[in-house]
Amino acid sequence: MKRCTRPFLSKEEAAKAEDMGNFYRVLADNRDLNYDKYFKEGDAKRAKIEEFNSDNTRRLNLEETKAKIASLEYIQNELNGITNVLK
Repeated sequence: MKRCTRPFLSKEEAAKAEDMGNFYRVLADNRDLNYDKYFKEGDAKRAKIEEFNSDNTRRLNLEETKAKIASLEYIQNELNGITNVLK
């Protein structure tokens, strides 16, 4: 099933997320927790990324939310009597 909205991402998730168009794919966190390396070398990419959360994102109003939900393929299929099958 396609997702129409993008989920919220923490700064750490956004640093390694892959934009798939309609959603982000976030890989598992497989860091070795060797903090010495991080504090000595740093992570320039992560330092430039902003978090994506409710405080820094424009929130949809009621009409925009209803329009977004109504545009989902799954909802369109249900409204048109088409059986939705998991992909």
